[in-house]
Amino acid sequence: MADIAAMVVRVINKLSQVATQEALLHVKVDDDICVLNDKLAWLRTFLEGVSERGRASRNQIEELWVKQAIELLFEAEDTLDEFSGMVVEKARLSRYRHWKALFKFQCFEEILVNHKLLRKIEALKDKLEQLDNQRTTHQIQDGRDSYEPVGSEVHVNELKDQLLKGENKRKVIAVIGSGNGITSFGKNVYDSSEVKNHFGVVAWKNLPLKFSLDETFSDIYCKVQEQMDQEEVDSCKQEDEGEALRALLRKRRYLIVFNGIASQDDWEEINNFLPDEENSSRVLLIPKHASEVAILSQSEDIITIRPAVALSLQECTNLFSQIVFENRTESSNEFNVYIPKVHAVTKGERWSISLLALLLRAKLSFKLWKKVFTHLESSTVRNPINRLLPLSFDSLPHQMKSCFLYFSAMPESTGFEADRLVRIWIAEGFVESRYRKTPEEIGEGYLKELILRSLVYVQEKNEFGGIAVVAVNERIRTFLQSVAQGSSFVTICDNANLVSPTMIRRIAVQNYVSKYVQVKNSLPKLRSFMCDCSEQYSKHHPHHTMKFLLESKFLRVIDLHGLLIKKLPKKIGNLTHLRYLGVHCEGLEKLPNSIGKLLNLQTLDIRKTSVQNLPESFWGIEALRHIIADTIKLPKRVGALYNLQTLQSADCTYWNHRSKFGLLEKITNIRSLSLEGLTTSQAREISNSLGNLLFLKHLCLKVKFSHLLPATIFTNPNAILRCLQILELHGQLDGQEAVDEEEISAQNTRLSMPKLVSITLIMSHIDQQFIDMLSKINSLERVSLYKAYTGQTIRFLSNGFQNVRELELSNLGVLKKWIEIDSETLPKLRKLTLSGCTTLENLPEGLEGLQLEEL
Repeated sequence: MADIAAMVVRVINKLSQVATQEALLHVKVDDDICVLNDKLAWLRTFLEGVSERGRASRNQIEELWVKQAIELLFEAEDTLDEFSGMVVEKARLSRYRHWKALFKFQCFEEILVNHKLLRKIEALKDKLEQLDNQRTTHQIQDGRDSYEPVGSEVHVNELKDQLLKGENKRKVIAVIGSGNGITSFGKNVYDSSEVKNHFGVVAWKNLPLKFSLDETFSDIYCKVQEQMDQEEVDSCKQEDEGEALRALLRKRRYLIVFNGIASQDDWEEINNFLPDEENSSRVLLIPKHASEVAILSQSEDIITIRPAVALSLQECTNLFSQIVFENRTESSNEFNVYIPKVHAVTKGERWSISLLALLLRAKLSFKLWKKVFTHLESSTVRNPINRLLPLSFDSLPHQMKSCFLYFSAMPESTGFEADRLVRIWIAEGFVESRYRKTPEEIGEGYLKELILRSLVYVQEKNEFGGIAVVAVNERIRTFLQSVAQGSSFVTICDNANLVSPTMIRRIAVQNYVSKYVQVKNSLPKLRSFMCDCSEQYSKHHPHHTMKFLLESKFLRVIDLHGLLIKKLPKKIGNLTHLRYLGVHCEGLEKLPNSIGKLLNLQTLDIRKTSVQNLPESFWGIEALRHIIADTIKLPKRVGALYNLQTLQSADCTYWNHRSKFGLLEKITNIRSLSLEGLTTSQAREISNSLGNLLFLKHLCLKVKFSHLLPATIFTNPNAILRCLQILELHGQLDGQEAVDEEEISAQNTRLSMPKLVSITLIMSHIDQQFIDMLSKINSLERVSLYKAYTGQTIRFLSNGFQNVRELELSNLGVLKKWIEIDSETLPKLRKLTLSGCTTLENLPEGLEGLQLEEL
């Protein structure tokens, strides 16, 4: 029921928006809004109290009352969204100076809105009163009051031994357990430097219940070729990517991990496909369902490891204390009373212990602990995880519950990009506002809290150890789907032909067999449409028109992946509530001009499409926060994009100098900026204007062939980038002699980027003097040079690159000698990558003295 309380919060937030917007339509509803707001605030408080009694303790009358509360909240949300849409329509007419239409709107539509809104608010107040009376009649009462499970060291070593030692013949190993942390256990071993250094290529593939083998092999091929030299890849190229993959795998010792196996036939086909060159290659399987375990148990050739064993009472005590008291000791009598109860309730399962400990850590007294254990011990549910998950969910802050429920729409065995997920949360209105914090920062905080509570795990990290991809395990996903279904949060299907489409508010279509799904229904109440399809090309179906979406006037989120689609509907601009538009479909060629009418649009993500041009009106949408594309051409002018935080791969070919400077003045809140197609003079203008971007964290600049980038970007006193952490420069650096390494002090006081963590230089033509300058930037942790160095000899100064952990030298065509490294150079280096340095005659002396984890 706490998930419904979160829904109340959303409606209250929309009420506050109506209160500020009503002046725009001269609709006098102040008093009614205040009354409705008070009633909804009461409902929220009551529902949060009821939730603490637990779901299992509610009777049929209470469940019926909850269902009625949901329907009422949906009605309130529809009413407020309809009103907000009228406000946006008036703003659009005024913006484009459609005076006749605006006059008609003011004379007639406003009067209709006035009466309609007042009638609906009165009806909502009456229904809330009836709901309260029903609660009183039926005596419905309230009830006030990251540690990842990765297996024991013994099992970790057992799995490593199977992977790293033994016979040369290819081995297949299966990690089998109850599902509690098995994926995390396998991922932990897979990510270890010991394992990755042992194999020539590695790949992790998540498999849903329904998938295409061709797409699976294609995805693994893409991952494998990134780890091999281009000559090897070219020598194995074939029309069929599956056969090309087989050829590549024959050249290297490989480790392929399959997270999930759907059927016996699928496994046999995969097993026969993977080559065995008797070079100690390995295949690791992580089954997720009992049926998958049964499939693997039928084969005598598969070695099984079962890490999910119960902990002893002492081990349980140690883990529980470590989490609850954060490594502080606690030996009070009250605490000791609960230890046997912890072991009994969790049955010694690591993940269960973690969930319970994280739940109790938020309880400030042992009296509250007693209530939790009373509920757990009285539960008739035998599985400890199934007993703990509802409590963990209900203990979440109300604003996080809807965010967490979004994982119920996640395709099985796959993850969500963390940035994409947070942007969708914001578009849905799930993220609350806080003073001096952006919605993205608040949303990231929600995600980190869910990870800390062991409800979500990190599937992939970025190059700096940050969160890149997140997921939930199958047990949690099943639980969330049951909660989502009970509260009508989302409908999940493999096509969009639905039984009762008029009631659906969110739909997730998941089809991994085809790029085409039939949509015959209109979805009038829809807020979010998410579609994840096979990327495999199909000639048997026509392209989608997506016109059915035009019937969903309340749509906030459109997120399409892999659909067979060439264009979006021309009238998509009529979806005035749309805040997130993500289309990752290779066939998409253009976006309609009406997209400029989406005045609430926050995110446009069109990666993996052919779209390169956007209508000029789009660049005047003030609500825009993220524009993400493979390449997008900037127009001659843009509007006031002061909310914009991400502009990725913008082609500047058609811009003049003043326009460029004007752009940077209008995106002063930008966090990530990527510009390409620059001329020398444009790059210089941009370099001099970067001082306007006080919050910039990631900067990528690419110049046209034969044009130059100014080296003074590193020391320009008029362009201090105090927040910049990642810098990518593509093109020759001009004026390197003007950047004296003596200007870079040990404290980076003269550096215009004092917090720079990562630098990538591509075709930059730098010399030894510039390397010496870079070596004195103490904040650097990652350095990558690709065709960037012109000297035949390279050296790294003593005491240089003191904090660099990763160094990559690629395709340095004339480099012959690397002078020795002493004990005070690169002291923290852990990963060294050398690629394409074909003329290099030696590795430096002293390299063996470094504590490298990956070479």
